[in-house]
Amino acid sequence: MFNCHENPTMPPRRGAAPVAFLDEISDEESYAISFLRHWSSDEKSKTKVIAELVKRLGKHRAHDAEQCLETLHFFLTTHPITPIMYHDLTCDCVGAHEACFANFITLAANAKKKDALIFASLLVNPRFLEVFHQSGEKFGLAIKLISQSEKVSKTHHTSETAGAR
Repeated sequence: MFNCHENPTMPPRRGAAPVAFLDEISDEESYAISFLRHWSSDEKSKTKVIAELVKRLGKHRAHDAEQCLETLHFFLTTHPITPIMYHDLTCDCVGAHEACFANFITLAANAKKKDALIFASLLVNPRFLEVFHQSGEKFGLAIKLISQSEKVSKTHHTSETAGAR
C-alpha cells in the first residue's frame, strides 16, 4: 500500500500516481476502490468487507459479490500487466491503477463491455479478460445496488427530517 502523505517529496511509483481524490469521483467508483483496497490489505480488512457486503446486500448476494471480488483480486495479483499499486486505506487520493479499476467496474456494471474491456486490458493479461469482465460486471452490479440503496436511504432521511420541521 502506498501513502502519498507520508513522504510527499518522493514521487509515487508508476500506477500509484494520484489522479483524483475520493470525494471527486462517483459513489460507485469510491466503493469499488475502497472494497479493493480493503480486500488487498489483510485478513482483518477482508472480514470487514464481507460484513459490510452482508449488511448491505444480504447473505446470498454478499457471498456472490465476495466471490467476484476474490476473483478480481486473484487476477490483479497473479496476472497483472504491471504490479498493481494501491493507496493506503486512509488515503483520500486515487491512484492511476485504482482509477482504472473503478472505471472498469462502473462500465462493466452499466453494460458497456467494450469500454470496460479497454480498462481491464490495462490491468490484467489479455488472456483473462473475459473472466475478469464477468466478475467485474457482477461485482459492479452489487456496488451499484449498494450505491442506489444508499441514495434512497439519504433521500428518505432528508425528507423525514424536512417533514419534522
